[in-house]
Amino acid sequence: MTFYFYTPSSPPRFVSSSEERSGSIVSNLFSAIFDQLFEQDRFQEALQNSLQTYQEELFKKKDEYQLSLPSTILKASDISSLPEPHCFICLESFFPNDSVFRLPCSHTFHTSCLNDSISFQHDSCPLCREPLELSPKWEEFQNENGHYIRFQLS
Repeated sequence: MTFYFYTPSSPPRFVSSSEERSGSIVSNLFSAIFDQLFEQDRFQEALQNSLQTYQEELFKKKDEYQLSLPSTILKASDISSLPEPHCFICLESFFPNDSVFRLPCSHTFHTSCLNDSISFQHDSCPLCREPLELSPKWEEFQNENGHYIRFQLS
């Protein structure tokens, strides 16, 4: 009986009858199986590390931008005129003296809720996905000594 044995990294080669008897076929077969499993394991590990890094970066809180609009303090009369009686981020009702953002798309959110949303890199209205006007929270420049100085913008 004649066998041809090969792995993806080596060309096919003829296996003689003397090699069959000596057991090198079994050894080569186990070696090929081990190499294949090892490669699959390395691939799975690399894929898992890549996904983990992506998720960590995707859901990382970055405090770099702020909404360009001013926040307002709700009055009791303002609450009844709102199209939605609650914030769609935290789902809590609006109350007098709550600090809110009224977006150009006419949606209203608590200031802290929308700031958290922006810090997680969501740069659009949570309801209609209209882009938000954001500005950097920090200004950074390098002085004559080569040091970076960072100022928080108000």
